[in-house]
Amino acid sequence: MTKTGKRRGFGSLGVVVGAVAIALGAACGGSEVAPPDAKCTPGQSLACVGGVSLAGSGGREAGQATSGSSDTVAGTGGTVLPGPEHELLWGEVDVNPLQPSVVHDVPLSIDSTGATEVSAALMAWLAALPAASALAPAMIRFAKGGTYWVDYTILLRNDGGTGGIEGAMWPDVPAFDRSYTRLELNGATLEQRTKVPYKKGTTVLDPRKRWGDPILVTGGAHDVELANGTLRGPNPSANYQPAFEEWTGLRLNADPLEASTENLWIHHLSIESVFGDFIYLSSKTAAGSELKDVLIEDCTMKGAGRQGLVLHGGTHLVIRRNELRNVERLLIDCEPTATQGWHYVSISKNTGSAGDLGFFQLSGNTNTSAADHLELVDNTIDHGLLTVDLGNTSPGTRAGFRFVGNRNVGPGVFKKTSIWPAVVRTVSWDELDIRDNVQAVDPVTMPMAVRFDGVAPVSALVTGNCWANAPDDQCMK
Repeated sequence: MTKTGKRRGFGSLGVVVGAVAIALGAACGGSEVAPPDAKCTPGQSLACVGGVSLAGSGGREAGQATSGSSDTVAGTGGTVLPGPEHELLWGEVDVNPLQPSVVHDVPLSIDSTGATEVSAALMAWLAALPAASALAPAMIRFAKGGTYWVDYTILLRNDGGTGGIEGAMWPDVPAFDRSYTRLELNGATLEQRTKVPYKKGTTVLDPRKRWGDPILVTGGAHDVELANGTLRGPNPSANYQPAFEEWTGLRLNADPLEASTENLWIHHLSIESVFGDFIYLSSKTAAGSELKDVLIEDCTMKGAGRQGLVLHGGTHLVIRRNELRNVERLLIDCEPTATQGWHYVSISKNTGSAGDLGFFQLSGNTNTSAADHLELVDNTIDHGLLTVDLGNTSPGTRAGFRFVGNRNVGPGVFKKTSIWPAVVRTVSWDELDIRDNVQAVDPVTMPMAVRFDGVAPVSALVTGNCWANAPDDQCMK
């Protein structure tokens, strides 16, 4: 068992927002925020400059966003002070690296030159392999540097039978389960080339794509390692097309009939040119079915027509040291259904660019879905905007949000709109830690960088942030 990082409770951050508002009233002439010229160095407390807006109206509506071009103006930048590496509170995940006792090489009869489409042949071979186990894990190894043309989804688990469900991808493939398996791509590429959607208008063109056409789906398989290769889609321009938005690169999903689908390790993988998302994670967390202990690290993802990462479910998810670029919509999107959601998510030390619509958003049915304990730590972008909108439609507050040490080192400057009123906005979240971040804002509209809507947090630390041109800028010039 490998332990990475530290998982422990959030604890109190020691700053009570109500008391801060009173203190600021005395220090700043009755205002709830500090004057624009107030500054403090990283490490000083929120009470030094304020930085909290408790305005309750004009907030962003769930699910709405604006394009990066409309949110970006020529900026004045600001001094980016060097900062230490920040501690992770929820960056631990239990991964159990597999030690395969048997190796299954993809047979030479399945073309590895990319000359012929091989998804049916590959699925038939995967289904026929003997089951692996915890005591006897297996490796599936592709031809070194090969290219496998796969126009239909490759599954790592298939329950067998369609149950009368329209649009089953593989209705004739028997049930199989590739749990306890390392998928060693060995430098190979799984390449999707088709551009035929499920339907055009009212005309069905390919009924098998009724539920999308991801390149690879775990399908509820557990104890899976995927490494050392490429998943390539047919969308090099990375433009958004609604008819193709479910064509994800990699889909990680829990078995809804099991309490827990655990131990998925994705590393040294390239995902590129997909119509949908790079990676889509889902589980019915709020209904008692968990996708648990997922580690995604050291991957390169470039060119997504929809979102970069979609987090619709999971518990103890760690996403670190990846490069993500050229995303048409949001870099990280969470729109869970009533039964989905997540607990303890750590996203750290990733680089690249924000999506054209922003960096992170939680919206959707957040009334009954799970969502708590999220940290975004030491991520760096050089294009786009470091915007975060953390929604909540439940009657109470949600606990645990850390936005620490994240930096926009590119030219993007945040401009206030009716949809994006602040760089960081939370709605009825508590136990907040927002510090040492860098994102310049528009010197004309001068929005508050941090905004709390809904129920005011009891525990919040907002300090040491470089929000150049914002009234709540806390960075020394």
